[in-house]
Amino acid sequence: MILPEWFKNNDNVLLLVVLLLLMWLLTRIEQRKIQPILKRPAPMNPDELAREIYRSLLLCDLNLFRSLFINALEAKSLLGQHANAYLELRTTLVIKDLFEDLRNSVSNQTEFCGIDNRGKILSLLVQRDLETEAVQIGSICRVGYTCRILVPFNLKQQMQEI
Repeated sequence: MILPEWFKNNDNVLLLVVLLLLMWLLTRIEQRKIQPILKRPAPMNPDELAREIYRSLLLCDLNLFRSLFINALEAKSLLGQHANAYLELRTTLVIKDLFEDLRNSVSNQTEFCGIDNRGKILSLLVQRDLETEAVQIGSICRVGYTCRILVPFNLKQQMQEI
């Protein structure tokens, strides 16, 4: 095999490998700076949760809306053996349907007025043309110090069977 003269020296090969690794590392660091780190919101009370829901609807941000639900680990700790059945019912499609329904109910012409929190059922109060309307979200729960959506409004019937 024909190799260049400087390539036959092991020190030169090691230097080349180190240089390539350094370039790869710098590229990875630059890529990490470009990609935003998504932080999951942590609303401390139902009012903050409702404001985050309203903000996600105005921004048309399904990922933000989805992050306000309990995740699989939280479902396991809250629901125990029923967590798998819960997660099978609460799919991404169900959350997307709820998001679209809420998005149609809450348009840019509405204004957030507050919440209606009877028991553990959360409803947004929005004002449109001097009329206040309640838009039902679903049941909420407390996970540690944060409030999360537990059962979406469109799954209330199926969840009672579990």
